Amino acid sequence: MERSTVFYDKILNRLAGSFCTLEEMTKYMIQDSHLSVKFFEQISTQRMNQAKILEALILLDCEGYIFLDPDTDAIYITIKGLLKINSKTLLN
Repeated sequence: MERSTVFYDKILNRLAGSFCTLEEMTKYMIQDSHLSVKFFEQISTQRMNQAKILEALILLDCEGYIFLDPDTDAIYITIKGLLKINSKTLLN
């Protein structure tokens, strides 16, 4: 699984379009990266990938880039998160 700013930026870019749930984010990140889950892959491997995505989301939440709503499992990007991805877009 990607462990770089590219990985975190993918999350932020997805959330810039609209909020999503933890389940939707997990599906997006798995299908949109080299994590693609083959149907024969074991559930434990899938859960490991989900745990890594959740770990990244918690980190982004702690740093103030996103807001994790524990009541609904919804994930929202914050202004700080938008500024992070937009400043990189402006530099390119």
